Amino acid sequence: MKDGSYLLTAYLEIDFDNVGLFGAGKATKIYTTSNIALLFINNADNVTIKDIWFYGAGTGKGTNQGIIIDASAATLIHSSVIENCGDYGIYTRNASDDTIITSCVIKNCFDDGIFLGGSNISISGNYIHNITGNGINGIGSNSVITDNVIIDNTQHGINLITSSNLSIVGNRITGNDSGNTITYSGIYLQNSDDCNITGNIIKDNDNYEIALDANCDNNVIVGNNLNGADHEGTVNDLGSGNVFLANGLDSSGNIYHKGRFVRMP
Repeated sequence: MKDGSYLLTAYLEIDFDNVGLFGAGKATKIYTTSNIALLFINNADNVTIKDIWFYGAGTGKGTNQGIIIDASAATLIHSSVIENCGDYGIYTRNASDDTIITSCVIKNCFDDGIFLGGSNISISGNYIHNITGNGINGIGSNSVITDNVIIDNTQHGINLITSSNLSIVGNRITGNDSGNTITYSGIYLQNSDDCNITGNIIKDNDNYEIALDANCDNNVIVGNNLNGADHEGTVNDLGSGNVFLANGLDSSGNIYHKGRFVRMP
């Protein structure tokens, strides 16, 4: 796409395999003032989106997503900005497996920054901030979330459900639950087993830095920096067989296991 601003009154649809849409960074702007998705990748595999600025219609536009990926495998979203969407920034659904989202900025959206609806998804090197919902939300087993900055979002930094065999590695997840409601955590896993949470900086998320519900078992939480102060507690572990090792804790080292307070040595 050439440099310029492109106003949409109906969504842009890609419904063929092996399509690329390339811009020139913020010099290529796709935007709308309507309650529509900006880009709809519909049953199309191996689509690449790179170097485009997607600017949504803002608050009150409840079906204004930045990018919808629907029943489409191996989509690559690279080096793009998704901003000011009334709903999700990026919405993957209906087994949109093997999606890669990398080196993007996703900000100021009014639902989740990224919603996962597939497996084997890679989310790496993104900056996700000032989202009214969760930074990352959804279902994404066998996925990798690595080297992202996920900060100052209204709800959880990462909230994943029924998403086993995840790797959450090397992220900075700070200042989530930005309204200080003591409700949302840095990472919240539900019904998710055999996950690896390693080498992250997770601090100053208002409820817990890491929370695991009662159906989260056999997860490994190793080598994270949890040295924040603005939180209810460091870890809330309601599951079984979860391993915590060499995590930097706050001065009190507050961990809750199965609803009971535990003070670490």
